[in-house]
Amino acid sequence: MAAFRQVARNRGNSERDELLKAVSEILGYWRLGRKIAETLLGHLRVAIRRSIIEADGPSWYVPVPP
Repeated sequence: MAAFRQVARNRGNSERDELLKAVSEILGYWRLGRKIAETLLGHLRVAIRRSIIEADGPSWYVPVPP
């Protein structure tokens, strides 16, 4: 979850594939394979449910606290 937050903060709005690739690099993966992408996509869904990041159409960002 922290990797998603870090990427979304540093890059601003990102497309889903860009976000997953950047998160995989932070976690130490050189390539974004199918299994890693599926796992990260599941974590992305959890991050959205927990309001760690939010979706705005095809873009993702960290919500600003009130």
